[in-house]
Amino acid sequence: MFFAQSGDITPVVMSLLFVCQCLATAVSSIVSQALSKRLGRVLTIVLSKGLGAVCLFGITFARPMWVVVPLWVLHSASYKAALPLAQSIQSDFVPKKHRGKWNALMSINSLSWAGT
Repeated sequence: MFFAQSGDITPVVMSLLFVCQCLATAVSSIVSQALSKRLGRVLTIVLSKGLGAVCLFGITFARPMWVVVPLWVLHSASYKAALPLAQSIQSDFVPKKHRGKWNALMSINSLSWAGT
């Protein structure tokens, strides 16, 4: 919605942005998985979410759309790349009978960062 209102972006371009976001998420998930083998899952999650936060901070100050759009794609991809790693940690440490509760909490957490 932000891009449509503030950047004269057509629906076709918006669709392409979402395709780019999906591709970037796929690549960042592969990279974060490889990185987690070297640094550990928790540190990889912290770095991934930290990169997302830095990008979000950059979006608040960036004005030209050619700067905002790549920051938005990188922000979204880096935040989403941490989710599988967090779920794997949850699966390792939460007993099976409590996983449903924890999955619900993680769903609320993953929705809250996007503001939805």
